[in-house]
Amino acid sequence: MELYIALSSIMILGLWFAWIGRHGPKRGSLAVLFRLIWLTPLALAFFPKTRYENLPNTIAAKPIHVLVDDSQSVESNPAFKDAISQRMDQLEAECLRLGCMVKKSLLSDLSQRVASGYTPLAKALPLWIQGTSGEPWVLLTDGGDEKPSLPWDQKLQSVGMDTEQKNRGIIFGVKDQVGVNLWVEDSQGPGFAFEGKSFDRSVTIHRNGENKERSVVQVQVLNGDEALATVNATFGENEQSVTLLIPLSPLAKGQHLLTIKALPLAHEVALWDNEIHTSVEVLPNTIGVLHLLGAPSWDGRFLRRYLKAEPKYDLISFFILRDPGDMQLVNERELSLIPFPVDRLFNEELPNFHIVALQNFSLYQFLEPTYQNNLVKFVKEGGGLLFVGGPRSLLAGDYRNSPLASILPFETPKNGGALPQGIMGLGGGAQNRSSKTPFYDPEAQFSIELAKPNAKERELANVYDEWAKLFPELSQIGPLSGLHMTNRVTFKKGEVTPLLEARLDNGESLPLAVASYPGKGRAIWLFTDALYKVALKPGSLGSRQIYQNFMNAAMTWLLRQEMRKPLMIRDLAIVNHLPNASEFVLDLVGAAGRYFGKEGQWDLSICDQKVDMGGLVIENVGFENWRVQGVLQSKVAGGSKCFAGLKGQHPAFGSLELQSASVVPEILKDTELPASYQKLEQLAQLTKATLFEAGSGREDLERFLDSVTGRFGVSYPNRYRMIQDHYWMLREWWFYLLLLALPLEVFTRRWPQLTNMGRRSRTEKPSMGLHENQG
Repeated sequence: MELYIALSSIMILGLWFAWIGRHGPKRGSLAVLFRLIWLTPLALAFFPKTRYENLPNTIAAKPIHVLVDDSQSVESNPAFKDAISQRMDQLEAECLRLGCMVKKSLLSDLSQRVASGYTPLAKALPLWIQGTSGEPWVLLTDGGDEKPSLPWDQKLQSVGMDTEQKNRGIIFGVKDQVGVNLWVEDSQGPGFAFEGKSFDRSVTIHRNGENKERSVVQVQVLNGDEALATVNATFGENEQSVTLLIPLSPLAKGQHLLTIKALPLAHEVALWDNEIHTSVEVLPNTIGVLHLLGAPSWDGRFLRRYLKAEPKYDLISFFILRDPGDMQLVNERELSLIPFPVDRLFNEELPNFHIVALQNFSLYQFLEPTYQNNLVKFVKEGGGLLFVGGPRSLLAGDYRNSPLASILPFETPKNGGALPQGIMGLGGGAQNRSSKTPFYDPEAQFSIELAKPNAKERELANVYDEWAKLFPELSQIGPLSGLHMTNRVTFKKGEVTPLLEARLDNGESLPLAVASYPGKGRAIWLFTDALYKVALKPGSLGSRQIYQNFMNAAMTWLLRQEMRKPLMIRDLAIVNHLPNASEFVLDLVGAAGRYFGKEGQWDLSICDQKVDMGGLVIENVGFENWRVQGVLQSKVAGGSKCFAGLKGQHPAFGSLELQSASVVPEILKDTELPASYQKLEQLAQLTKATLFEAGSGREDLERFLDSVTGRFGVSYPNRYRMIQDHYWMLREWWFYLLLLALPLEVFTRRWPQLTNMGRRSRTEKPSMGLHENQG
């Protein structure tokens, strides 16, 4: 705006000088003044006024959407059919009283499969509810569906409440008419186990209200055709559910799809809900960890004690007490200390480890570039790196012209800091204390604070959440001494998650711990060697337990065994709607899902079929939750097991390798499928709707309609809209006065021509007459 005002002022001044030179100072200035006056409305158009416009309200009947299940199973049930007819009569009568309008739809209108003897309720319901556009709805059904083992679509979660937090849905169903029925649900437990170790699964067995006597039900857990466990669920008198904790024997390493089955009771007809399937991944029992300590220290002692106390870690630890190139004038067998076996570790054994811990360790002194390249390759190909600082670590030789620089979480200025000279550089001398290098200051005192990563960084490094739980204890520890001064280095944007900060005595905060994702691997960088004091501070959890939990969270994240992973596959479902192909739907949950199909390298396979990434439909259905739909080229048989595998790589999270398993649901006809009231209970819980039996009293429907309509007759409230009015001056009386300046400007500039024209006309008339007389 300031630019426009400046340009306008320059143009007006130029016009003023031009007219002064042409018309003189008085007439030129007066003409410019008149032009400014009549141009004022045009200038005011750039300064709009805000006004509110009232939209007229209208009277309308509030629609009540009704979906009637007219499948064969409903039509063949006279009692339920009569109940549906009575409900429709009640709806129409109540809408006459309340001013609402019934919009009825039949399931057969939504799908042609109803005519073939199927009930595609689960497929048709989400589309129908979406078409209600947030208006009240009523569902009349027996709960049967052609794929009873397939769960309800999670999209139905977003249709529960209206803007006033009222239930806008009601379901009328029919109780099971099969006498007795069992169903299995709520299988709970970790999604992984360790090779050679037993584990537990929790499962709940339900029975319907018709079963009230004491009974015993046998429950089996199967891995394919192999029975892993058999237990009995004992129902007491009038007891409707029993929760079991089933111990399972060790499984082989890899992905397993377990079947939990309740053997049917006598006279039980509905058998589809007697079993569920759950996936479990078995991880290696022992995990190789290579611990390299540059010199004996308290911090190294406590880290080594933690690693040796965990049975799952196969620890190889080296204290550097002799340099690899030192020359002794005695036989090697006569020495009590062996040289560091660097060649064997970094050329032969490195792939056998899962994590390498570098603690107060100088790479340039003990590892040649070849060995450093092998270490960098190990991390980038999926290994874990735990870096712990100290006076011997992060010397200039470790990050200048070094392979390690490619996986460091920061960058240093090219002209900052001097290279260390010999062993003298190991003490952090003056040559390493440049303000542009992450030098170690043993006298720096600090306290621990939580960093503030954004939501994306926090989801990619779940170790932050685990450390945040320990922060009340960590904040009481200190002051600590010894810190790498990283205030002048630049951390790599988009590749680092800040975890902890060090608050110095002068109020400055420096990174204390960060997580990074080099290549396919993961790394945690601790820029201090004083965290052993965490194990010395008494607290509510016990001094050693705090340190144990702290390091356990770090190692769990490095090993990719955290429960909340950056990405998980959930709710894999195979849908056989196409004649010669199968559709699949799965949910990706986690921060890394935002890159799926857009950035990075991805490879998805479903049921041993590679999926074309270009043919996927990806929809964001919630915070860090994406629904992926696609088509498989060949049809998958119902009842068969199906595994989903996903591999991904991106600089923001390293690499991911996910697996999930599911069973392709079988399709049943109405004649094979009885009513299922428990399915309607799950639907009501998902949609937050109210569930009643079809034969319940009239007052249930009346209360619902009263709550969603509110009052007799429905009128939309007055509405307003805000308008930016650029022509507001046209409605002002002074606008027309300003327009009078337009002809006044013309008269001012043309005044000599107008006056000369009058004189010329008076002088020319006599001459014309004389000429005529002379003629």
